[in-house]
This record gives sequence, C-alpha cells and structure tokens, in this order.
Amino acid sequence: MRDFVQFVAASPYAKGLFPATSHDVLMLGRAANFQRGDNELQVRFDGTDRSFLFTYTQRPDESQPWSRRCDAPEGVATFERLLHKRLRWFHEG
Repeated sequence: MRDFVQFVAASPYAKGLFPATSHDVLMLGRAANFQRGDNELQVRFDGTDRSFLFTYTQRPDESQPWSRRCDAPEGVATFERLLHKRLRWFHEG
C-alpha cells in the first residue's frame, strides 16, 4: 500500500484528488472535504492475498457500491483504468 500511495502522490492525478485515510483504507474524492460515500473511491490492500480492492460509492445511500479486486502487480494499472474509463475523473491525452 505504501508504494501505491507514493505512486498516487507523485502522479499527474495528485493535484486532482483529495485523499483521506481511515485505518487501512485510502479514500479519494474529487473535491476537498468530500463527504464519505459521495463520489468516493476507496482503496484497500489485503496483505494476506496481496490484492487491492477498489470500491466506488456514488452516493451515501447506495446499497451496492461498485467494486473491483485485482492482484497487487495490477494495482496501478487498474487504478488508472478506473480513473479514466470507469469514473471518467481524468481524460487521457
């Protein structure tokens, strides 16, 4: 997870993301002081099976948020695909 956070902090996305943490979860929003569960991307790393879990919640009352799990080596590529294609928070180019 440390390597992932360092990647995000040094990436071109850093200026457009607003992070928060809660125990073992990295929460990312598109606005400063975003509300939990309101257009929030959560990133968890499971050290036991060495996988990332990305969960996107569009609104606080959403009962079934979208999620995607991937192996650790695919974490950065999966994250970038989410930002560009799934969430459309950033445009390629």
